[in-house]
Amino acid sequence: MKRRGHRPLHFPSLYLAILVAGSLDLTLTMFLLSLGGEEANPLARHFLESHGTLGLVVFKNIAMGIVILGCDYIARHDLRLARRLAFLMIAIHAAPLPWSTGLVIASV
Repeated sequence: MKRRGHRPLHFPSLYLAILVAGSLDLTLTMFLLSLGGEEANPLARHFLESHGTLGLVVFKNIAMGIVILGCDYIARHDLRLARRLAFLMIAIHAAPLPWSTGLVIASV
C-alpha cells in the first residue's frame, strides 16, 4: 500500500497573516467583552451566548482553520483563486481591528 506524502502548504505566509489578524480580532473582542461590549458578528454572538467565551474562542479558531484548509484545497486546482481568497480572508479578519482598537483606546 502506497502512503501519501506530506504536501507543503501553498501560501504559508498568507495563512500566518490570517491567523495573526484573526487572533488580534479575537483578543480585542475578548477585552471589549470584559468591558461590557458585545460581539458584532451574529454567528459568533450565538456561540458566545450559547457556549460562553470558550465557545466563541473555539468557533473563531475553527473558522480560521476551515478558511486555511479551504484555501489550500482550492490552491491545488486554482492558485490564483486561492491566493485571492486568502487575501480576502485577511481583509475580512483585519477589517474590525481599527474600530476595535479605537474602542480599546477610548476605554482606557
